[in-house]
Amino acid sequence: MSVLSAPVKAHADIQDIAPGMKANAFIHLAPMDMQEILDRAREAPDHAAIAGILNGPNEASACIHFAIYPGNLAIIGIFPSFPFSRGSVHIQSADPASSPQIDPKYLNHPSDLDSMVRHVQHLQEILHSARLQPFVDAPPPQDREALAQLVREAMAIPTAHACGTTAMLPRERGGVVASDLKVYGVSNVRVVDASVFPVISQANPISTVYTVAERAADLIRAN
Repeated sequence: MSVLSAPVKAHADIQDIAPGMKANAFIHLAPMDMQEILDRAREAPDHAAIAGILNGPNEASACIHFAIYPGNLAIIGIFPSFPFSRGSVHIQSADPASSPQIDPKYLNHPSDLDSMVRHVQHLQEILHSARLQPFVDAPPPQDREALAQLVREAMAIPTAHACGTTAMLPRERGGVVASDLKVYGVSNVRVVDASVFPVISQANPISTVYTVAERAADLIRAN
């Protein structure tokens, strides 16, 4: 699993504001939109877990961020929560110095594309809101079909928060490690990093990695 972001660029008439990240916010699609996306993803391996999270009243379907770049360029971007698409990592050689074969399969699941497109439409609505019109020269809104092609071919970019290649799940469901972080079928080998996450976290994963490390230390000391 890896996170994609979809930035929407606009020129901003902003004076005396230093470039940099200015705001982050978690948002949630309308319940009807979210349910349509979840219904179409019922065959996804992690559907029950993801649906349970996204249906919670305090959870978000995406995170948006707003940043200013030199030249009065404003970018508002979207990071979708809990993607259904799953990539793969495989060894190609017995040589430990050989690079693995990595296929992230971004937007491989149609629900991820649908979710991102709807969120991008929401961003376009924000940029064309009455309060921002005096300051932002944004491209015109696009229909869902045109946006889907744009997101798939040019807009979405990776944000390098990969996880889940050795997921903590029951072995019969494709899991690699158990709840004690030990690898199934191997004696006394633990995995302690973001690869054990069964679903990707909403925010930057490093804090969750620290938590996994603390738990691993407790488990090792207990033995």
